[in-house]
Amino acid sequence: MKKFMVVTSGVFFGMLVGCATPMKANSISEVDEIKNIDKCNSLGVVTGADAIMVGLLASKGSANAKAKAMNQAVDLGATHIIWSQRGTSITNEWYGKTYKCN
Repeated sequence: MKKFMVVTSGVFFGMLVGCATPMKANSISEVDEIKNIDKCNSLGVVTGADAIMVGLLASKGSANAKAKAMNQAVDLGATHIIWSQRGTSITNEWYGKTYKCN
């Protein structure tokens, strides 16, 4: 029984650690504001979330969540993103408004 619990715990932990979301290559500018916003088209909101919120793995969860949101921005063809919520060690949720600027 102990052997089964150790193996099961190891598999579960391995699933948490091994669930990395790679970020697509991009040249999106992460900005606080867009000075010439009249030259930009709003593409919509992107979101990313991750369930890893425990101890040392919390930063990995935040990185995964950001990668998910950035990948959505890449798919939309965004050139800029303004984050309205950045992941923290508690939330691991990222929200941003995307724009395509000339």
